[in-house]
Amino acid sequence: MSTPLCLCGRIGELRPRLTLRTRVLLLAHWSELKTSTNTARIASQALPNSQLIDRGRKDRASADPAELLRVARGEGYAPVLLFPTEDSEELTRGGVETACGGRPPLLIVPDGNWRQASKIPRREPAFQGVP
Repeated sequence: MSTPLCLCGRIGELRPRLTLRTRVLLLAHWSELKTSTNTARIASQALPNSQLIDRGRKDRASADPAELLRVARGEGYAPVLLFPTEDSEELTRGGVETACGGRPPLLIVPDGNWRQASKIPRREPAFQGVP
């Protein structure tokens, strides 16, 4: 990205910094993380209650999504997957409140190109049954 347009070094200075009740888990394909326009990296720096996990590396294991979900549920969060599939429901305040049963949501966000991101919900057994 052109240096005058790059905001990576200024993310911590930007206002307003968003403090959310929602926890955000960004699952980024490793090849996307090295691009200058990767929004998952920007979002993880701008959202204090977020975590960025890189996925898809053959030479290094990433964090275990099943363990991340177990910990988040233990902390009172209800997981919700943000990805359009044939059986997806529209993300509305009422829909999230219903899916989460009044608990704060853990918003699971696959990041990558369409092909990379679409594999995450199918390949990860921990996400089966997550609305």
